[in-house]
Amino acid sequence: MKRKLIKKVILILLSGLIVLVSFSETFAHPSSQSGIISWGEDIGWSIDENNHTNGTTITYDFRSGVESQYQTITINGAAKWSIINIVRTSSPVGEVYTYSDENSYTVAAFCEYSSDSNGHLTNWKIKINTAKNPTEVTMAHEFGHAAGLNDLIR
Repeated sequence: MKRKLIKKVILILLSGLIVLVSFSETFAHPSSQSGIISWGEDIGWSIDENNHTNGTTITYDFRSGVESQYQTITINGAAKWSIINIVRTSSPVGEVYTYSDENSYTVAAFCEYSSDSNGHLTNWKIKINTAKNPTEVTMAHEFGHAAGLNDLIR
């Protein structure tokens, strides 16, 4: 009887520890790191400390001439984020535009960005290749770069 009780207590404690570890907080400017936080890749992410959003809101607008189908894909891609607010505004930090290049493998790209001395993005662009098949997931991925997430290459 005591063994079963001890096993249950150990199981409960281990479960609680797993829950606590999985809800750890992440900061873009840890005091002991500089540059790209490489240890993040071990758990599925890598933050670019030198190029990321300043806060929890990302603002963007469309360059004139972006067709409605690509605006819809972009808006729906932004809506996939729940921990960051991605808002279309008339005074944005970022700009979304389209181009067409059948010879490119690129579907969309986060590009032409600059940051202030704190690593906070001051401007950026997402370009959508209309010759490919961009999706909402593609656009959610590109907004992840505006948040400060790098691609993971293994």
